[in-house]
This record gives sequence, structure tokens and C-alpha cells, in this order.
Amino acid sequence: MKYLFRDRLANSQALSTFFKDSSDTHPDHHDYHPHYEIYFREKPLAQQITLNGETQYIDTPALVLTAPFQIHAMSPADQDCKRYERHIIYFSEELLEGLLPPHFFAQNTNCLFPLSAADAALIARELPVLFDSTLPERERMLSLALLLTRLERIVPPESRRHFGQINAYIPQVLQYLYDHASGDLQADEIAALFHISRAKLNRDFRASVGNSLHSAVMDLRLSKAAHLLSTTALTVGEIAAKCGFSSAYYFHAFFKRATGQTPLRYRGNANSF
Repeated sequence: MKYLFRDRLANSQALSTFFKDSSDTHPDHHDYHPHYEIYFREKPLAQQITLNGETQYIDTPALVLTAPFQIHAMSPADQDCKRYERHIIYFSEELLEGLLPPHFFAQNTNCLFPLSAADAALIARELPVLFDSTLPERERMLSLALLLTRLERIVPPESRRHFGQINAYIPQVLQYLYDHASGDLQADEIAALFHISRAKLNRDFRASVGNSLHSAVMDLRLSKAAHLLSTTALTVGEIAAKCGFSSAYYFHAFFKRATGQTPLRYRGNANSF
């Protein structure tokens, strides 16, 4: 399975919410991103949750809290499931600074919280405010903090199911790629940074992400470029430089090959909505 980079918080957002009810297997459902994520399923359903190479199964209501740059996928256990309702919340850690106990994220991320029907109903109380984008962000932020505080209270530590990490350093590699996407990223230098051989880096990376390191870098740069085209007035040359392309010409050719559109056509289409 291939996992792709997706930036879920655009335009300096600190909080973004989605309700989904389809059961398709679009690649968007297999991803990693630089944000925290809450996956919440209120009703019982057999589900499989994959996080950093480990898959767990659950058939009760559930919530999963995922840390940034973790490789994850959630789906119904039954591939023929027609309706798959879930709520997804993306947020930055800074959003909740000072509102949660200092230990909260260290103890509760990359964790599956099984829920009873009554527990799920308590969590769901916060959804109307959280998912109302017309409300001030601060009001939604307080609702999110209340949801997470309530979650820690109603699910005892012994009931929580933490995910292990087959290759624990790979999320750190992904964050390094994200932070240095505009630079000259070389596998040898990245391997040395993490004190491993280039062969081990390439092997572990492909096993975890389903892609080569080079393909992941290009996917990340493409995603960043598309974001800049649709949200800024930077020139194509400036965007090429910010995204690590050696020239505007190479960026133009790569972008058109990957998307079927030139950068300026993509910008025009994005701004028409």
C-alpha cells in the first residue's frame, strides 16, 4: 500500500474537520501529514486500523488519536461495506497549548480508544460545535479540548490500545523531508543523520511508506507546490525554488506530467472555485 503526503491544514488553519460516509479506497485515505488527527466512529462496525505497520481490529465505537507524520489507514474490515461514517479532525498541537495536561500527547497519541455506546455518545456531544466552521476558532478549540479531556477520563489506561512502531524512525525521516523540502535532499546524508546505512534507509522506507524515498520527496514537493499555487501569488519560479526544484522549467514539466495541468492552469482552476 502506498502512503501519500497530504497537508490537511491550509491557509494557516489550526483546525480542520471532515465528515465522511463513503467506503471507497481512494489513496487519500492512506496518508501521512504534519498534524494531529482524530478518527472517530460513533456506531459499531468492524474496522481495521493500521498505524506504522501494525493493524488492529475493533467492532465497537472507537476513537484513534494519531501524532504528526505517522503512517496510517482506517477502513471497514468488510471490503463490501457500502456506508462507512466517520468524523475526522485535524489540528496543530499549538492550538491546544495550555489547555491539556503536559503529559497528554506523550501518553495518548498513536492510540486506539475503544468506546461503549454511552461513551461514544458523550464524545459526540462536542461534534456540532467542532464541525461548525462558522463559529470562532477559539470556541471550536475549547470544544476539542473538552472532547480530549473527556476521552482521557472515560477510557481507563488499561483499555487503551497503543500501536507499536516497526521502524520507529521513519516518521522522523518524513518530518525531516517536510522541513527540508526546499533543499537538496540526498539519501546518503539522510541515512548518516539517522546513523544507518543507505540500504537500510531505503529498505525500511519502502516497507513503511510503500514508496521509494525519491518518490516520497517528489510527492511532498508536488503537494507543497499545489498548495502554494492555490493560496499565494508567488511566481512559478519562486514556487519552484521553495519546493526544491532546480529550475522553473523542470518544475513546469514535472507538474504538468503529474497533474495533467500546467502550474498556471492549475492556479486558475483552483481560484475559480
